[in-house]
Amino acid sequence: MLTTLFFFLIPSWRVNWIILVTVPSIVELVLLWIYIEETPQFLLKKGVEQALKALNRIGKINKGREDVLDEEDIESVKQQQMNEDYNDKYITPIDLCRFSSLRTITICCSIVSFMTYAMYYGPSLIIDSIGFNIYISNIMVNLSELVTFIPSYLLI
Repeated sequence: MLTTLFFFLIPSWRVNWIILVTVPSIVELVLLWIYIEETPQFLLKKGVEQALKALNRIGKINKGREDVLDEEDIESVKQQQMNEDYNDKYITPIDLCRFSSLRTITICCSIVSFMTYAMYYGPSLIIDSIGFNIYISNIMVNLSELVTFIPSYLLI
């Protein structure tokens, strides 16, 4: 509904694109760059010292103490990773239907996703044929989306 307000107040689609898409994307990218760190597994490939710092920082956050791991622990994990053969562990979409619990979750998520997309994109495709002002029609479509999003969030 905020997009309708933006398009009503600022009719230029280029300015709206900058306000609604570009600026939040840049802000998100900067925040991710600052606050999200590399995983310890990736850092282990770069060097033991960096992985040790990252794991100790995670241990400090989780358990409230530093020096949870030492270099011997990191070396044993690195040796274990080198000894394991990762080539045999391919995951395919067929694995989602291999077990009954995963099959049920996959089917339920597919149904919820399909219904959500149908209710989101469906009214948008017929918005011109509703017959009202484009902004009033868009507000009506957004209100109808709330009816579908709230139950789908409750199901999830």
